[in-house]
Amino acid sequence: MRHAIWLALFAVALVAAPVSQAQTASVAPMLIELDANARATPEGSALADAQDRFRSVLAEDPRSALALAKEVVSLAIAAFGNDDPRVGLALTNLAIVQADTRDYATAIENYTAAITSLELSTGTAAAPELELPLRGLADAYMATGAVEAAIPLYERAILVTHVNDGPSNLDQIPTAASLSRAWLLLGKNRRATTIQESIYRLQQRNMDESSDGYVDALMQRAQWYEGVRDFYAAAKSYRRAAQTLATHYDPMDARRIEPLIAFAFSAPQSATSPYSGVDLGGRNLTFIILEARRAVDEAVKIARAQTDEHPHVLPMTLVAQGDWAMLLGNRTLAWRAYREAWAFLDADPSLHRLRDELFAEPTLLTSVRFDRVYSSGLFPATDDEDYPQRGFVEINYNVSVGGAPVNLEIVDSEPAGLLDGQVYRGMPSFVFRPAFRDGRAVKFTGMTYRHQFRYNGNRFTERERDFVKRTRAQRALAKGIRGDSGAG
Repeated sequence: MRHAIWLALFAVALVAAPVSQAQTASVAPMLIELDANARATPEGSALADAQDRFRSVLAEDPRSALALAKEVVSLAIAAFGNDDPRVGLALTNLAIVQADTRDYATAIENYTAAITSLELSTGTAAAPELELPLRGLADAYMATGAVEAAIPLYERAILVTHVNDGPSNLDQIPTAASLSRAWLLLGKNRRATTIQESIYRLQQRNMDESSDGYVDALMQRAQWYEGVRDFYAAAKSYRRAAQTLATHYDPMDARRIEPLIAFAFSAPQSATSPYSGVDLGGRNLTFIILEARRAVDEAVKIARAQTDEHPHVLPMTLVAQGDWAMLLGNRTLAWRAYREAWAFLDADPSLHRLRDELFAEPTLLTSVRFDRVYSSGLFPATDDEDYPQRGFVEINYNVSVGGAPVNLEIVDSEPAGLLDGQVYRGMPSFVFRPAFRDGRAVKFTGMTYRHQFRYNGNRFTERERDFVKRTRAQRALAKGIRGDSGAG
C-alpha cells in the first residue's frame, strides 16, 4: 500500500509539515573567511571579490560558478600559499561545483586533493575542515556506483565530528544517513537500520519531545522502516508522531494529518508483511484495520477544520481516505470520499488544477512485482551483469470505474512470449484510483504498461528458444492477417 502518492501534494498544502528524509546528504560550499588584514592585501581583495561573484552565480549559472571556483583556488594559493587550510577549502568548493555538474571524475580528484591539502596544512587527520570534503568525496563515489569506496569515507567523516564536537553531536546526522543508505544498497539491511536507530537516538537525546524536530525524527524513522518494509516499526513511529503532536500541541493540529494517514496505510501491512517478523500478540488483522480506520477518520476530522486556512488539506485528505479504502476493498467508503473531494475541488476554480491532477486520469495505487531479471531454472540470477540484454513486455489496457485494469492486450514483447504470461496474469491485481468526470467515476481507455527486464539469451534452454521463435512467428502472422483485413 502506498501513501507517497498524495504526500508530495499534501506537503505543499501544509507549510509546517515534517520534512522527509533525504536520500543523500547534500554538500554546500563554504566561503573562505577573510579578516581585515587579509582583505587589505591585493590578493585578499581579489579573493574576496571572486568569492562574492561565486556566491551570486552559484544557484543559477553552474558554468560561471565553475570558472569562478577555479579562480578562487588560484587566488587562495596566491594569497596564502599552498600550505594553508583555506586552499583545501577552496579545492573542496571547486569539487562541490564539479559534482553538482556531474563531473564526478574530476570532483573526486579535487576532493582527494583537498583532503591531502588539509591533512598537510593542519597536521592532523581529524581537523574539523576535513568533514566536508570527506563527505563530498563519499557522495561522489556513491553517484558513480562505487558504494564500497564511499563507506570508509562516511565513517571517517563521522569520526572527525566525534573528535571535534563529541559523539552526540547532531552535525553527523546527514553523513550517518548517507552511510545508512550505502549499507542498504549493499544489502546490509540490519547494519543500515542500526545506523538509522542511532540517528533517532541522537535526535531523541538532543531534542525535547515537544519540539518540531522530535516529530521530524519520528517521521524520518518511520519512513526508513517503511522503506525496508518493516511496516510494524513504521506504523509504531507514525502513531507516536501523531500522539506527540496531540499531547504537546493540539489534537486538531493540522500537522497530525500526515502521520495519521501514514499510520493508516502502514498498519494493515504490519499484520500481513512477511518482512517484519514481529509477534503481534494476538492482534488480528480486523482489529488493526479498525485502528487504521479510526486514524483515517481522525485525519479527515482535523482536515475539515482547516478549510479556511488551508483549502487543499480537506480534499487531499479525502483522497487519501479513498485510496486507503480502495486498497482494502471498501469501495463504498472510497466512492464517498472521492466524490466529496471532487465536489470540493470542482466548486473552487483555484483548485481545478489540483482536481485534474487527482482525477483526470487513473492513478496507480498498488501493483505486483514482476521479475526484473529473467533466468531459467538452471541458471539462477545472481548479478545483473550476467544478464546484459534488455527485454520488455508492453500491454494496452483500460481502467474500469472500479479501478481495475480490463481489456488487457499484449501489443509487443521481446523476447516474444518470454514473460508475457506472467505480466498478463499479474496485471489484474493492480489497483487504481479511477478517473472522474462530473463527479462520477468513468472508464478510462488507452492506458499502456511497459515492463522492462534483463536477460541472457545465451542461457536459454532449447525449449525456451523454440517458444520464443514460435511466439514471434505467431505474432507476425497475426499482424499480417490484421493488415490484410484492414487493407480490404
